[in-house]
Amino acid sequence: MDLRLRNSINRVTVVYHDDEDRQRVRTIYSKNRKSRKGTEPVRSLGRLVRKVVSSYESGLKTYLDRHDESNRDKKDGWLRELSYNVYRATRRGSRKLRRTLGLPSIDLD
Repeated sequence: MDLRLRNSINRVTVVYHDDEDRQRVRTIYSKNRKSRKGTEPVRSLGRLVRKVVSSYESGLKTYLDRHDESNRDKKDGWLRELSYNVYRATRRGSRKLRRTLGLPSIDLD
């Protein structure tokens, strides 16, 4: 029996009554589950590392945007505003990191 089902369907179950009028359940299709790679502690560590790297990526993207904007505005603007741009980008990355890890935010301004 060839069934064409959507990918979102995981299982097809038939509910029927047997000869003695008891209700029975039979699964006629079940999607094969993929086995997970790695152990649970390693997977949770991987999720944590992904969150940290994502927050740093956000900070670096912010710095690059500010760098380009400073360079457009003034001659050698990226160098003049380097410390301020790094400060703002670091704040952005640390704020995102705190938010993803569920830590309280600390605003110094």
